[in-house]
Amino acid sequence: MAIKKTDEVTDLFYGITFVLASAFSYFIGSETFSLAKTIPFILISLWGFRLAIYLFIRI
Repeated sequence: MAIKKTDEVTDLFYGITFVLASAFSYFIGSETFSLAKTIPFILISLWGFRLAIYLFIRI
């Protein structure tokens, strides 16, 4: 049995953490929704999901 050198739990949830932190700041930050808040939220979420998928496939 080969020993894996990656931490699977950390790898799976690393990208999701960025999405959750971005969503928290987007929805809790203030009551007004603006384009200046929406664009970074979308870009960070896309990057976080891409990272999570990449790390999931790598495992």
